[in-house]
Amino acid sequence: MSKSSKRNILIVEDEKSIRDLLVDIVKSLEHKPVVAGDSEAALIKLDKTRIHLSLIDLGLPTDDGLSLARKIRKIDSRIPIILMSGVNLKKTRIKDKLAGVNEFVYKPFKVDLMVEKIKNALEKAESEAVDIN
Repeated sequence: MSKSSKRNILIVEDEKSIRDLLVDIVKSLEHKPVVAGDSEAALIKLDKTRIHLSLIDLGLPTDDGLSLARKIRKIDSRIPIILMSGVNLKKTRIKDKLAGVNEFVYKPFKVDLMVEKIKNALEKAESEAVDIN
């Protein structure tokens, strides 16, 4: 995959304003947003579309984002995952359970930070794919 090719980025966020912001960020990077409001919809999208990166909210309404991240890992362990939350993880003790998550971003986040995280995750995934082939 060349650096200029469009990637499908799965956005799983139940809060419309944040979801819309993430869609705008993904489009500004000339990638295709694949949007889901919950885990069930995300898994359906994942089944139908080749996903290159997942942006997942930790606090989803039905199944939490960490459970979804684990399911995605079982489906395709190569998909980078960026988990997002407005909750301080030091207080929730969930930080120990983040195995398999590539990055964590606290909400509210700065757009520049999210752009950097997305670019880095895609570049790393691409370089690892080249190493394997």
